Amino acid sequence: MRILANVSLWIVFLPLAISILRLFKLSRDSLLIVGIVAFAAVPQLFKATRICLNSLDLIYNLYSLIEIIFFFVLLFRKIKTPAFRSVFLFSFSGYCSASIIIFIQCGAGVRFYNELVCANNIIYCTWILLLILEQYKEDAFVLDYRNSLYWYISGLFLYAPCTVLIFSFWHYIKSNPESYLIHLKLIHHVFNILMYLFFSVGIFFDTRKKI
Repeated sequence: MRILANVSLWIVFLPLAISILRLFKLSRDSLLIVGIVAFAAVPQLFKATRICLNSLDLIYNLYSLIEIIFFFVLLFRKIKTPAFRSVFLFSFSGYCSASIIIFIQCGAGVRFYNELVCANNIIYCTWILLLILEQYKEDAFVLDYRNSLYWYISGLFLYAPCTVLIFSFWHYIKSNPESYLIHLKLIHHVFNILMYLFFSVGIFFDTRKKI
């Protein structure tokens, strides 16, 4: 488990490294993913170097809010169906409003709000399914492996539903390290690695088309 944990911790820097090499040749979609990865790298770096460990909960909580903003910008502009757009807007505004209220009333760094991460992941699954339905309604279906967006939503769609369970039990697992539920962390490590590998492939395909 330790090897997987270390790989899961550092894998976030792989898509960043690829993006730096091709920064000025990336599409808007890829730049948004790079933005997400760059923000995700901050708490990972702090955790790896054991810097500002007391502020990790605050950083992770703020990252959850930043992440959903980036994914909303990435996916919402690809949705044309009014009903689907309404679902996007309602879920996004509801999540952001709830997060801000919780941060103001309870404090953004009091603890890690695992319930917000669970909500994040459920919302992402909903958005991706709506995007797939939207694409099927179009004459030209663009979600194939030659399109970087395919890799981005595939990585996210692998990660989001498969890690809801571990985040649901996050505080129990932290306070009961001897519990068999600790093995759920393996699921998180595996799918976290897969997500960033998929992001890396998407950035690679996106840049390769422009060479």
